[in-house]
Amino acid sequence: MAGSVQVNQLNINLEQEILRVLSKTGEKCAAGIKQKSPKGYSGKYAAGWTSEVDQNEKSVTVGNEGEHSSLSHLIELGHRTRSGSSVAPQEHIRPEYNTSKQYYLSEMQKIEIRPN
Repeated sequence: MAGSVQVNQLNINLEQEILRVLSKTGEKCAAGIKQKSPKGYSGKYAAGWTSEVDQNEKSVTVGNEGEHSSLSHLIELGHRTRSGSSVAPQEHIRPEYNTSKQYYLSEMQKIEIRPN
């Protein structure tokens, strides 16, 4: 062979930055849902919104762990009562999800790629 080629390995680890963005996105989403939640039920429904990052799956879950957590879908989508009347939907989850999704995508694009 006439010449040799030297290959330099470039190590880039984005895991910490991704986890930081996920954590911040989850916190902002939960806070936004808390703020937009109906204030009935002594405020316990709104207070129950939390976020948790799964480091293995590289994902974040936003959910309601409060006393009235089972009401989320009824409040968000509306429902019928036992007497047959309707309760109008009070969207507070989907709008915040959409806002948080845009925030997440924007923050991911800002991550600087630096070699280790």
